[in-house]
Amino acid sequence: MNLGNYRNLTVTRSEIDVVDITIDVIGHPVNVFNEALMQELSQVVGELESCAHVKLVIFRSGKESGFFAGADVEIISSIRSAGEASRLVTAGQDLFERIERLSATTLALIDGMCLGGGLELALACDIRLARHCDATRIGLPEIKLGLIPGWGGTQRLPRRIRLSRAIDLILSGRMLTAKQADRVGLIDQAIDPEIWEPMLDAWKQALAEGRLPAKRGGEGLIQGVLRLLESTGPGRRLVMAMVRKQTKRLSVSYPAIPAALRAIEAGFGRRPEGMLRERIEFVELLATPTCRHLLSLYFARQKAQKVASWLPSEGRTHAEEGLGTHRSQGVSPGDQIQRVGVVGAGAMGAGIAQLCATRGFEVVVREIDDESLERGRRTIERLLRSLAKRKAWPESRVKQTVDRIRFTTAMEAFADCDLVIEAVVERMEVKKAVFASLAEVVGQETILATNTSALSVTEMGMDVPQRERFAGLHFFNPVGRMELVELVKTGTLSRQNLRRLLKFVKAIGKTPVVTEDVPGFLVNRVLFPYLAEALGMVFEGTDVKKLDSAARRFGMPMGPMELLDTVGLDVALHVAETLPSSIAGDPAGLELLRKMVERGMLGKKSGRGFYVYGRKRRVADLGRVLASNDPVPSGEVRVSQHQEIASRGWDAIQTRLVSPLLLQSYAALEQGVVKDAEAIDLAMVLGTGYAPHLGGPLHTIDAIGVSTFVSVLDQLRFVHGSRFEVPAGLRKLAADNRRIVGLERETLDRANEDIGGRVASLHSAP
Repeated sequence: MNLGNYRNLTVTRSEIDVVDITIDVIGHPVNVFNEALMQELSQVVGELESCAHVKLVIFRSGKESGFFAGADVEIISSIRSAGEASRLVTAGQDLFERIERLSATTLALIDGMCLGGGLELALACDIRLARHCDATRIGLPEIKLGLIPGWGGTQRLPRRIRLSRAIDLILSGRMLTAKQADRVGLIDQAIDPEIWEPMLDAWKQALAEGRLPAKRGGEGLIQGVLRLLESTGPGRRLVMAMVRKQTKRLSVSYPAIPAALRAIEAGFGRRPEGMLRERIEFVELLATPTCRHLLSLYFARQKAQKVASWLPSEGRTHAEEGLGTHRSQGVSPGDQIQRVGVVGAGAMGAGIAQLCATRGFEVVVREIDDESLERGRRTIERLLRSLAKRKAWPESRVKQTVDRIRFTTAMEAFADCDLVIEAVVERMEVKKAVFASLAEVVGQETILATNTSALSVTEMGMDVPQRERFAGLHFFNPVGRMELVELVKTGTLSRQNLRRLLKFVKAIGKTPVVTEDVPGFLVNRVLFPYLAEALGMVFEGTDVKKLDSAARRFGMPMGPMELLDTVGLDVALHVAETLPSSIAGDPAGLELLRKMVERGMLGKKSGRGFYVYGRKRRVADLGRVLASNDPVPSGEVRVSQHQEIASRGWDAIQTRLVSPLLLQSYAALEQGVVKDAEAIDLAMVLGTGYAPHLGGPLHTIDAIGVSTFVSVLDQLRFVHGSRFEVPAGLRKLAADNRRIVGLERETLDRANEDIGGRVASLHSAP
């Protein structure tokens, strides 16, 4: 066999007729399938097809980052024709078919991530072994890009594991640990790190000699029976019918769901028909708006997670001029955040502390007294144990994580922290007092950050020495599950400390979006007008359930009234009162919110808000709250018959409800709250659950057409008032037939050159 001279592969052959193929794609931090790699793999497989003496072929990664991240998403995104897409899919399907048919036994060694095309390669192999460690994640995430597996994943996975489990993995994009993959039969063995090398040697020796080592464990009786039932024709039809019923609503917005089911179903017959159906479905999905929007969000997330994306591109910031450093030369300040302090152990503080400890940071948690501290300790341990249960952590790891947290009532305990995050009650005077105390005990280079959701970060840090180290880190609740962190920069935050904070946010597994310090920052500033409009519609007499249903049909994860009850009506009122009246939305909605809070109707935490929470949730009787109002007798929304965007399938309620959110998203871009449209869309999807298939609010405006949206706003303004006023810049974009997303900043500024003081005016509280 000619071992060849490859750029992305290292091919070796041992004396016992074992060929070892190490994959290390040049120019990429992770292995991805691109044209060069596919050609080289095809060449190696061609050699193996003509070499009868080879007994075992091993595929492994030469990168520390893992086995495979899948196909190169940039290549997928750049495809512009059905023919080009079909050729790409066919090439992958054919290559993996050839690997599956090799006379030699094939073994995939999975160490680290094994996703998408990487798992499809592994499924084409005879044996799959995975190293059981935190980095190993195995799955088919294509659905998250609006696509389906295209290189045989929809065909091989249902044959490898139970049909219902295969469908779940394909439709959810969920990733499994090595142990989880072992339990469901996706891999042949999960191997602990300490015995990884000797176990590999044992497997290789056995396979090269034509033996198959005994596999530990295996399916239980119940799972075996279910697998048998699902392998029959009636069993398969029953599973498919149940899944189609469960996914009916989502399938309207996410065409990849029914496409995957069609491909899986086609695979019940002959392999060629199944592969053809998979290929057709993949190619057709690539052209759908949903796929393009989800790809846009993918790239926006990738960009946001790069520290350089948020740093000033040239020189030092004004705040850095004259800024001294106490660190020795050659030490990067971005690598110095190792110990994190958290002031306050309520819901947010406990979540932040638990997250940081889980990610390997030393953590100091401080509360005002022993009782509050003990309550915070219990909350953190409960969060940690819930996470450990989901991740199947051993008790030793839970203990190690808890041991990284120090609980105290003494402010002096923060003396050696690199970063201290304040998470106390949302009152400016209380927060200022906390930072005054912190400034007396921490070092000069300790970064001080507030987790405020709406208060002015600039005002809060006025009296803090070295204001170049003061910023906002706005986490979202629940901290462990919400990916977004708003990094609020003031005019004095140094470039150096911005960089340190960005690296910290990335280290704890979150995605940062850097915002200006304006009322509500980005997410609350954009979200609240939407909530206020819903409140105003209830004030007028619109049915609560009808509103929530309209929002869910639009694509929101929950309706506005459900969301308000979940967040807490008192919290929502606090945020609303920090916003200028021009942004806060429908004043009638604010009045309703205030009346409900006065009556103790705070949402889920009080058992009563827009819904009453008991054994069965029901809509609350708002009669007394609305007694002084004059609701619309019909209970219908006051709308013109033209106030709907029928081309997108939106009815009048959805149009009025969502338009304020879209409008404020554009206003945030125009006013420079966040620097680009893609970041705004990403933040609203990650921070609010805004319908991902629509790509974010600004993508949504472009999809319906800027001129159409301006026309709708004009009609809404005629009926409901100035809160629907069209910004001059947006009207000019409509007149010029321009799109918003991808618009150069200079072009946007020229379009808005008559609008002065875009950001400065936003710093003043109402």
